[in-house]
Amino acid sequence: MIHAIFQCEGLFLCTTKDKRIVVWNPCTGQTRWIRIQPRNDDHLAYDSYALGYGNNKNKYSCDSFKILRCRTHKNNNLGIWVMEFELYYFNTDSWRLLDEDAQRNLTVSWRWMITSHGVSLKGNTYWVAWDKKEPNDIQFLLRFDFKRERFEHFSLPFSGSGTMFLSVVREEKLAVLLDRPNFDSSREMKIWVTDTKIDEAVTDMEYVLVVDFSRVLRRGMTVVSFLVDEENERVVCSGRDTKKGNKNVIYIVGGDGNHKHSCKQILGEIAQGPADDCWPFLDSYVPSSVQIQQVEAANAKGD
Repeated sequence: MIHAIFQCEGLFLCTTKDKRIVVWNPCTGQTRWIRIQPRNDDHLAYDSYALGYGNNKNKYSCDSFKILRCRTHKNNNLGIWVMEFELYYFNTDSWRLLDEDAQRNLTVSWRWMITSHGVSLKGNTYWVAWDKKEPNDIQFLLRFDFKRERFEHFSLPFSGSGTMFLSVVREEKLAVLLDRPNFDSSREMKIWVTDTKIDEAVTDMEYVLVVDFSRVLRRGMTVVSFLVDEENERVVCSGRDTKKGNKNVIYIVGGDGNHKHSCKQILGEIAQGPADDCWPFLDSYVPSSVQIQQVEAANAKGD
């Protein structure tokens, strides 16, 4: 049973409910189970994974790809939850603990926490994170550079409280959605798109507001993921309608001739699963011809 999926350049990194991981190319049908080193604190830890690649990407082979493992676990000496990171290399079928130097731009890892689903763009992974030592839960954009094997820290277009989600626009730009309830029962919902070449950003990023559909979605309509048509100022959102039994729904938000935004809810035949386990998630996908090389049988399926 697949518990989570992370997509990069047409390859899917799948995590199963029994904590195994497998890389799958839906276009070719090839799979490769990744060997995971067991840990003593597995029952107390939460793992998440991201897939990326360095500078020498081969469009016919997965050897240049790497997997980042983010492990959140309890440090008994400090009495706090901390994050630890490992890298898996496809070409050597091996894991390596990430150096502390790779995290130095973020001070120490126990101070910050990843709060969004990660997205892949040009081989690197992006999340929304927040610093637990800063006032008002200051959020920032977190990037892991798979070429340099280090984390990098950028500002977001909005500061303050609110839930943020990330998406990719035409494999060129990053989009940020803000969802924040107001005191008058309305909601502030805006989407920005990066105005900086994403792979050239070094110290900071610039953003452009492309859609403002505040006061469009009624209360009870949650958003989990989204895709942006920047040119036509349209957004497709997936989420739940809590006022209709937590039903999975798709929303289309777009402008008319007067550039006013309205919301059209598309019901259709959307898969309905257990309310607590199954959340609809949108992702952009382009088929890939990358071949997934196999490893020795002894390493298959996590053995």
